[in-house]
Amino acid sequence: MTDTRSYLQGIVRTLAVAACVTACTTDDATDYCKNHYVFHAEHLADVGTLALEMHEDGHINSSLQLPRSALAGMADASVGLAPESVFRVSTASQCEHQRVSETISNSGFAATFASDCGADNDLGQIDVLLFEALPALDEMLVDIKTPVTAKRFAISRQCANPIFRIERGTVDDG
Repeated sequence: MTDTRSYLQGIVRTLAVAACVTACTTDDATDYCKNHYVFHAEHLADVGTLALEMHEDGHINSSLQLPRSALAGMADASVGLAPESVFRVSTASQCEHQRVSETISNSGFAATFASDCGADNDLGQIDVLLFEALPALDEMLVDIKTPVTAKRFAISRQCANPIFRIERGTVDDG
């Protein structure tokens, strides 16, 4: 009887501690946007990537990779995305964009773009516009590099804000 009582008290204590830890934590592991690192690895094959490298002379080199799943419902010939449908850079004067290359394969779509915004043109916000052009795309991983900083984050249709916490151990500094 004493062994059973001790055993049951141990279970009750364990459940009480677990309940306290669950109730006292500030992170809800089921919150897709806040704790995206928990879910990110599960769907990497369906995530597009956009890398933007900005230079002091006003040039922007960019590369885009989209998984085949993002192209659902589109004929290969209609994929040819213009740079203006991929991203928009807020600047004092207009940038000139050109598509340098594009490739369509069984795994998806890849393209590179070159933009010239001018050396004296202050670059402002960058808007990623791909969700408007590709209804089947749910998430993009974005890498932005400038001469002074670099940022890596995800944007998702399911989240109102960019997701900076995409890997375990990182902090959302957005």
